[in-house]
Amino acid sequence: MRIGELAKRSGIPAKTIRYYESTGLLPAPAREASGYRRYGGADRDRLDFVAKAKTLGFSLSEIADILQASDGDAVNCDHVFQLLRSKRDQIDGWITEAVALRDVLDRTIAETGARLQSERSTGHYHCPVIERGLHERALAAALPATGESE
Repeated sequence: MRIGELAKRSGIPAKTIRYYESTGLLPAPAREASGYRRYGGADRDRLDFVAKAKTLGFSLSEIADILQASDGDAVNCDHVFQLLRSKRDQIDGWITEAVALRDVLDRTIAETGARLQSERSTGHYHCPVIERGLHERALAAALPATGESE
């Protein structure tokens, strides 16, 4: 099949397929006498794998690492398993950071909502939240929660 058909069947744009070839995620295809790329079922399977790995949050370089580990005579499942655990741990870190940010925003919203009734705009933006520096409020809200001081 040619690149257009592969793109249609895989749901991956032809431009992306060419990029994957240039980075080695997809091996260089055979060429017809006319120069057109020629793909097979293994190429489609590989693109499906790349797409599924991306939905799990893997970067293209991590996907390349997994593919390299599976391209040999024997798949190194322990290595792939460690990559999965590492990705899960990375996501746990993001969740922890996101929860902390949400807590700062909740405190900022509560503080700002209480003060907004008494504060009046004095500047160009007609909003005391912006004029007084929302970032300063967020920082002030975060400091008591972390125990840090300036």
